[in-house]
Amino acid sequence: MKKLLFTLILSGSMLFSNAQITITQNDMPSANDTIRYSNAATNSVTFVPSNTGANYNWNFSNLIPVSQGLYEYKNSINTPYFFYFIGKIGLKTADSLGVSTIQLTDIYSFYTKSSTVFKTEGLGYSYSNIPLSNNYLDEDEIYQFPLQFGDHDSSTYYFDYDLSAYTTYIDYAQNGSRVNTVDGWGIITTPYTTYNNVLRVKTQIYAHDTITVLGFPIVTNRTTVEYKWLSNTEKIPVLEISGTENGTNYTITSIKYRDYYFNITGIENNLYKSGTFSIYPNPATDKITVDISSIQGNNNIVSIYNAMGQLIIQQPLQQPKSEIDISKSEKGVYLLKLSSNDNTVVTRIVKE
Repeated sequence: MKKLLFTLILSGSMLFSNAQITITQNDMPSANDTIRYSNAATNSVTFVPSNTGANYNWNFSNLIPVSQGLYEYKNSINTPYFFYFIGKIGLKTADSLGVSTIQLTDIYSFYTKSSTVFKTEGLGYSYSNIPLSNNYLDEDEIYQFPLQFGDHDSSTYYFDYDLSAYTTYIDYAQNGSRVNTVDGWGIITTPYTTYNNVLRVKTQIYAHDTITVLGFPIVTNRTTVEYKWLSNTEKIPVLEISGTENGTNYTITSIKYRDYYFNITGIENNLYKSGTFSIYPNPATDKITVDISSIQGNNNIVSIYNAMGQLIIQQPLQQPKSEIDISKSEKGVYLLKLSSNDNTVVTRIVKE
């Protein structure tokens, strides 16, 4: 009898350890949370959206980080927009935003959370060093709680920049809808760690941007599909993949995952399994030369990624050296990946 009871207890504990989790407001960011993340190269992994379901195991351990960022959530009292968003959670989302001749700076998004929802309340921004704000006329409900496997919800949002006090000829509005579907749960591995219990949320965002200039509206429609893996141990998605969907074809535009701090220049390494390679000049303005004369074997390919992890250049390398035209790229830091059949090396280049 004791042996049977022990077996039942053990079976029950194993079932519990592999059971799906529930996401609530406690798993959302709060004021004073500081969370680091990495942006990864968009083609560093193969992602098939249909690979999901109950008790699924996702492996994204091969993500290649190309830049890092830091979410710093603040109590609204510690932002320039305290009187507009009392008691809200603020996150700086951009340094500046240009609308025609209008330049908005120091842009914050403000959030609230409750037992039923985590949502965006509005934006704070400065114009000519004057702190201003706009509230969503229809708030953007990012998550609705409790969130469990199989859940499905939809919501709408509407936002309008009120610039009439500063210009009579331009207006910007955005409206759309958000559809969330919790289509999987299980285990996920990223370069940061393995999470034994996560929920996967598919989010479809249908956005309509309207810029009205001198009374003439210019409408842009955008559809974004996000896949986010949520856990009870992090305040942001442990992994977030954004892109566009056309039938069964999914094109990744960005990958972001929870990560620890590291010096991005510290991953520079010119050692290669079958030899060494060199890049010059670095920094460069128009062209760089990749010298692989000491590397044995063929099928050497170079890939260059921008700070968002987007692939901007990819081409095969010829012995002994190849030139790569970077003249059309913007100034900044890029990640260069040199790969062959079973070797991969990542280094940094600077475009001046």
